[in-house]
Amino acid sequence: MSRVLPVWRSLLYVPVNVDKFVDKAHTRGADVIQLDLEDSVPPAEKAHARTLVEKNAARVRRGGADVVVRINQPLALAVRDLEHAIVPDVDGIACTKIDSASH
Repeated sequence: MSRVLPVWRSLLYVPVNVDKFVDKAHTRGADVIQLDLEDSVPPAEKAHARTLVEKNAARVRRGGADVVVRINQPLALAVRDLEHAIVPDVDGIACTKIDSASH
């Protein structure tokens, strides 16, 4: 069985916790919208930002874009991010700043 992979010509990074950016993301014409839990979210807001992923993934998908969630490093944060990012409207996980394959 062969699977057709998506063709992403454009990617839009959106901080998952900034409602005005999330609300307009689907109008920007990007092929994939990356909800960011990493650098764009201040440490004090990360726990709350995780709770927004499921709702906001559905919101940014409205224009037909694929949705990816960018998770944090170190592993302790990544695990908590994954617990909230593996939901029906998320197509993939972006793992950045990885130190090694063991991560």
